[in-house]
Amino acid sequence: MSKSVLHKIAITFCFITTMNIGFAQNTFYDIYLLPEKEDDQDLFSQINSVEFYNELKKFNDDNKNTHLEKRSDYTYKIDSIVIWDKDASFQWFRLSKSEFFREDHDLKEINLGWNFDFVSDQFKADSYSVYTYNKNDLLEKQTFNIWSGIYHDWNEENPELIRKFTYNKNKQLIRYEDQSALAIQTNRIDNLDLFEYNSLGLPYRFSHYFWSSQIDTFLHTRETIYKHNENDELAEIVNWKFNTDRGWEYVDSILINYKENGQVEKETTYTWSLNDGFKPYAQKVYRYYNDGSLDEVATYYSYDVKEDNWETANIEVYGYHNYGSLYKITNYDSLSFDVGRDKVFKIKYSYDENLYKKQIKEIKHKNLLPIYKNDFLQNHMLLESDYFDGGGTLHPERFLYQARYHYSELETSSISDNDIESAVKVYPNPVVDQLSFEVPKDHKQFDVSLSDLQGKIMLKDRLINGDQLSLKHLENGVYIYTLTFGSHVQSGKVVKVEQ
Repeated sequence: MSKSVLHKIAITFCFITTMNIGFAQNTFYDIYLLPEKEDDQDLFSQINSVEFYNELKKFNDDNKNTHLEKRSDYTYKIDSIVIWDKDASFQWFRLSKSEFFREDHDLKEINLGWNFDFVSDQFKADSYSVYTYNKNDLLEKQTFNIWSGIYHDWNEENPELIRKFTYNKNKQLIRYEDQSALAIQTNRIDNLDLFEYNSLGLPYRFSHYFWSSQIDTFLHTRETIYKHNENDELAEIVNWKFNTDRGWEYVDSILINYKENGQVEKETTYTWSLNDGFKPYAQKVYRYYNDGSLDEVATYYSYDVKEDNWETANIEVYGYHNYGSLYKITNYDSLSFDVGRDKVFKIKYSYDENLYKKQIKEIKHKNLLPIYKNDFLQNHMLLESDYFDGGGTLHPERFLYQARYHYSELETSSISDNDIESAVKVYPNPVVDQLSFEVPKDHKQFDVSLSDLQGKIMLKDRLINGDQLSLKHLENGVYIYTLTFGSHVQSGKVVKVEQ
């Protein structure tokens, strides 16, 4: 990863907690730290294109697995993230804060943004984002709003930005759109992203459209095709852009190679031009420890055709705590291999090694925030992350800022299991078509699954209290239902009969 991209991660996080307009107005494609210019070819660099594919796939996989979460595993929840810096005398001072709240039985998440006011020496309210989920726990809408600082004054009546997400029956994202304040007033869409999948549910095509104010219509400007190998692994990404004079033309092509064990070995990017056709632009090589964990990611640039080699490199080195979670990422840059490595950026993480990540009720939209970019390498409760730049032969190491993560312990219910079970109602039983469920009133939503006597799951859904489940496509017979709400799991039998 280049120094500029890493620096963007560092600087952006200072503002991501408040979701500033400049960042928030990017498309879904740009949520993952992509450049903001429509005509910037770096939008389709080898790093960003592959990363976007992986993030999209993870976004969809997480959606499919939401109903499998074990609520009883949660003992803590994330409350806030505070950004700190140091002054010239190495005294700590605060920069910004983000607080997280949940409403409507977790169907809404609110991210409150604060900036520290050095005149009054206290936090000053800045903005808030509201993330709204449907009964299947899928993100449907996000709004960005200016905030008065009054808690629960989160009405979304005059948003500065609206994002909307649409899914297919497999809970895969198929459409993303956003509207700025002006677009909301004029009832139009600013950006539109469409996603298509193959028969196996893997991303196949990504298309981007944006509204041109000059000609007052949508323009289809970017297209990406994803190709897979015989093992259903991503093998090639082909990026296109629309040129108003020449029509559709290549931007670049990225080839991905794998080791025998399925780990990515290298990604090679070939850029395209009218004069030269395709030529090597960059190559990303992955190296692993013996236990399979990521060791280094080296990105090579400036390919010398005559010498058949790369002239410069950028290297990320990963280190881990002895209990398994990511300890630090150090980024080295070299002007040439003769100069050697020069450290340009570093992130260090500290955790509570006695608490695991699976015990924490985290924000659902965490994958949309750059601060959680390396979350997949973190298995424990994250306490602090420190950011530095420099530290090589050219520049001394400089502390940038520190993110501190704050949690609270979840309360456990004092209601007995017998009281809960007696409050659950499943009717009618026997049932012809619609099966109704009622759970204790303090649980607005719950998960339900229906399996046959051999244990094969026939139905799964997340319902609102009092909802019905249609069984009309099931054969007559005896089925086992399982209800999950809070930390409680309850099962029973139901009989499906003809009318």
